[in-house]
Amino acid sequence: MIAHDEHLLAAAAGFPKHAHRGVDIVSWVLDGELRHDGQTIGVGSVLHQRTGDGIEHVETNARSDRSLRFVQMALLSVGLANATVRTANRSAFPAEAGVWN
Repeated sequence: MIAHDEHLLAAAAGFPKHAHRGVDIVSWVLDGELRHDGQTIGVGSVLHQRTGDGIEHVETNARSDRSLRFVQMALLSVGLANATVRTANRSAFPAEAGVWN
């Protein structure tokens, strides 16, 4: 892990288009709804982005009436494979295992 952070965004706030390269980014929504390039991710959902040799994206609070809280981890990629984005909702986390399948 090369970085981790927690974000608290006001209603309708967000991060304009920005770039990443050579990392895997895992975002976990704790409260509210995260809009990532037009896709909405809710509480308990996870977004995994493999940035490969480079991506540009936008992250915003999908709600105009409440704040958004999410955490992110950046992991150094094991190579510069093609960029991918995967999501999983809360049902993808077995309660007994506590991990994403």
